[in-house]
Amino acid sequence: MNKKSVPRFGFSSKSDNRDVTVIYTCTTHLILAFIVFLIPVQNPECAESIAVPFRISAGLDNGGQFMSIRLLGVLRLANVSASGIRIGELSDLAWDADEQLLYAVSDQGYLLHLQPVFDNDILVDVLLSGKHDLQSSSGSRLQGDDADSEGLDISHGNNGIHGDSELTVSFEVKPRIERYTPSGKFLGSYTLPAELVSIGNYQSRNKALESVTIHPQYGIITAPERPLINTDAGTFTLYSPQGATWTYTPLNPVDSAITSLEMQSDGDLMVLERIYSNRFSSYSVAIRELPLSGQINRSEITTLALFKRDEGFLIDNFEGLSRHTDNRFFMVSDDNNNFFQQTLLMYFEIPDP
Repeated sequence: MNKKSVPRFGFSSKSDNRDVTVIYTCTTHLILAFIVFLIPVQNPECAESIAVPFRISAGLDNGGQFMSIRLLGVLRLANVSASGIRIGELSDLAWDADEQLLYAVSDQGYLLHLQPVFDNDILVDVLLSGKHDLQSSSGSRLQGDDADSEGLDISHGNNGIHGDSELTVSFEVKPRIERYTPSGKFLGSYTLPAELVSIGNYQSRNKALESVTIHPQYGIITAPERPLINTDAGTFTLYSPQGATWTYTPLNPVDSAITSLEMQSDGDLMVLERIYSNRFSSYSVAIRELPLSGQINRSEITTLALFKRDEGFLIDNFEGLSRHTDNRFFMVSDDNNNFFQQTLLMYFEIPDP
């Protein structure tokens, strides 16, 4: 997109009664939210800005290249929107081209509807236009152990038809992969491979199905955050409910964790790897590219970018990755509901060789 663009939303320059009413309602709503000390509401009455620009490194400006990616903007998201909606613990993203919306799923079992704003292809702002709870099959809001949603992908989001998008969500604590509408309504579940069903097979209840993506040939692909307890601790395995598996060696067999999976336009897989052991160690985030033809050889894995805190990158707990258009991607961090952490949204592209 060239010049400043806000997909789908924004007020008309016309001065008819409807436009005046909407602007008045939005303004009044925001003022009242401040007056009542940010009482949370389910949805804002208009799309509202929730971001400010953020510089992730003193040596990397927008448009600059680091390793195999070109940075196209980083934003820091607010903890609470002006209308009182809490924003945090975002764990994955999915782009809906038909609706021009970026969905974000939270560890607390809710979905945010976001609208990225671009200026000459640089991400300069994000607007919040909705928040929806993920629901159970009975229609109630997911709560407690049921609500730890982690991975996200989308089906029917780029077919030119409005209103038929379907979200696929993976969960920790109670491992499962389920289907939802963009408003959070439960649609059904996928059958997992037998070894992924019981939480007892994972290294901990917080190391289960952190990621999920949809491949055009293999369908659903998911991965535990860390290898299952009865497998090689230094080898990561990707699983498909249809029975296919792929293994690969992470950058750090001891401290690496898979936090997100995403497809590239050519069918290769992108993996977001977090490398961290404890608060006293160095913290790194890697974006890696894996081919899915047979077993994955070490020589075929490409590390597109490796961000390290001890090399000056102000990174946080990046857990979500989503392809936007062609070779451009969004990446988001989970602030863990921690005052000392931040929700960062990065936009980047992989330039053609």
